[in-house]
Amino acid sequence: MLIFFVLSGYVLVRAYLNEQAYRSFVIRRIARLYPPFFAVTLLSIFLYHQAAGVVVPDASRWLAALWAQRVTITDVIGHLLLLDTPEFNSVNPVVWTLAHELRIALVFPLIVWALLRDTRRTLFWSVIASVAAHGLSLWTPVEIDTWLMTIHYALLFTAGAAVAIHDGQVRTFMGRLSRGTWAIAWIAALTLLALPIDNWSTFYFGGPAAVAALVLCANDPTARRLLSKRLPVWFGRISYSLYLVHLPVMLAAIHLGAGLAPVPLLLALAAGASIALAWAGHRFIERPAQRWGRRPSAPRPALVAAE
Repeated sequence: MLIFFVLSGYVLVRAYLNEQAYRSFVIRRIARLYPPFFAVTLLSIFLYHQAAGVVVPDASRWLAALWAQRVTITDVIGHLLLLDTPEFNSVNPVVWTLAHELRIALVFPLIVWALLRDTRRTLFWSVIASVAAHGLSLWTPVEIDTWLMTIHYALLFTAGAAVAIHDGQVRTFMGRLSRGTWAIAWIAALTLLALPIDNWSTFYFGGPAAVAALVLCANDPTARRLLSKRLPVWFGRISYSLYLVHLPVMLAAIHLGAGLAPVPLLLALAAGASIALAWAGHRFIERPAQRWGRRPSAPRPALVAAE
């Protein structure tokens, strides 16, 4: 999750600088994120109701807590509005990240402006704001906590954006490192990313490791070559829809298949179904929505005066 926030900041810088217009940037970002989310939310609610009341034998505490309560019309509205409180994340828990993505997108041009003016000062105050927001969130109700955590996670977007803005300097610095240093950096980044994630990890180890992994992937020729192959590129294209759909499909498979098939087989079937649905979502929802998002920002043809 942390590395995706950093990657979003890295990618969005290029998108915004190409646009140079707040309105078109926001429209494209909403068109990119919301239609697939809307479709997967409806699918998740359908699967949720199909699995209602099914007890999974030997379920873990985490699994037993999911899909345990009844979904009301208020919950559906809360999901679609991305209010990001526990009751509004019950159907598809992964969408909490989307709430932060959309909120930060609304202020991302301001982040880019600040980084272009003074990167070091912007990063410094982003760390201060992140620490303060997380500290305050420990003492506030969930309705306020979710907005404080958006400020907290904005640090990761800011860090990713800073890497993109200073891409040339980063490449020069990385080019001076020895092979041994590269190996140590890879081991350290992957080890830290494998540690359990909590909110404090954003600026203690998970966040820095996510930034390091991004820098390493962007500058390591071997990593770039592997990531440029057909299969990784294809998974990259469907990754957003796959991220949205994988958990509800997995939960539906485990609930509806409880006692009918071994759990490893159910998970394998869920993985295949998730990939197929992600491809369909990318082909029939994401791409049309992105084309729609480009229309408002397209230049209007000049009017030719009639002779």
